[in-house]
Amino acid sequence: MFATGISNGGQMCTKLALEIPQYFKGIAPIAANMPVETNNDCYQSKLPVSMLIMHGTADPLNPYNGGKTGLNDGYDRGEAVSTTESVNYWLKLDGCTNRADSSMYPDVNKDDNSTAYNYTYSNPQTGKKVVFIKIVNGGHNIPNPGFNFWPKMLGNVNKDIDSPQIIIDFFEGLK
Repeated sequence: MFATGISNGGQMCTKLALEIPQYFKGIAPIAANMPVETNNDCYQSKLPVSMLIMHGTADPLNPYNGGKTGLNDGYDRGEAVSTTESVNYWLKLDGCTNRADSSMYPDVNKDDNSTAYNYTYSNPQTGKKVVFIKIVNGGHNIPNPGFNFWPKMLGNVNKDIDSPQIIIDFFEGLK
């Protein structure tokens, strides 16, 4: 099985990865950092699972650098760790100690004011992978050239990459 989701759906994916990873070949949360320890009610099985994490550096709801999450609408949705801490958690758990294969996606749409980078780590002994897609100046959304109707309050939509296809390719590439 595989799981993917954005925002609260991404948080659900993280919960699945923490609690029952043995049922999944891969999990791909979008715009969803892990909760801080005091905001984390997940049982942590400490079992590895391949992860693809996609997050925008200008996400106004789930801050890239961690902190309070939400819409500033008076509801307390708790705090999250930074994207770097989230990625590092899975790198350590999955035993991905190699240096990342990194690349910048072509900046095909200059009007989106955003670029994207791929950092891929692997553990050759277990076949586990951690892929981090950093969306520079990307908001709280699914990067995709065909998505045109995102609310402006969610930030820039990166139009250089096709996130759904990247996620499918990631899942299909897992052993």
